[in-house]
Amino acid sequence: MLDIDGYSDIALLQRGAQSSIYRGVRTSDNCPVILKVPTESYPTPELLVRYHHEYAHLKRLHEVEGVINAYGLEQHQNRLVMILEDVGGETLGQTIQQHNLPLVTLLRLFILAADRLATVHGQGVLHKNIHPDNLI
Repeated sequence: MLDIDGYSDIALLQRGAQSSIYRGVRTSDNCPVILKVPTESYPTPELLVRYHHEYAHLKRLHEVEGVINAYGLEQHQNRLVMILEDVGGETLGQTIQQHNLPLVTLLRLFILAADRLATVHGQGVLHKNIHPDNLI
């Protein structure tokens, strides 16, 4: 269970080896958010540097269609918490598992994802962890 001042209704969406992703609500304005937190209580300095880089890239890409907004990077105990826009919905991985989509629909989703990634790459940013569970 994650308990962070200023956020409520925090629920785990995905736990990875390095980061855990939660959905919650920012209590100051009832804004739904995604909270990305290092999984370990004492993350490595390298992981903290990666969080700062990822946050900086997201801020720079805020006007690119299909890229979520980064609202903040906050200190919580020994970890950083990246506060991200919650666009709702489910990951592409969940969609594939839970819905029997026709092949043509899947191909359209993959083409859309590839188009968005090409735009991000055109801005000089390389996403190094592309898989269906990282795409909403």
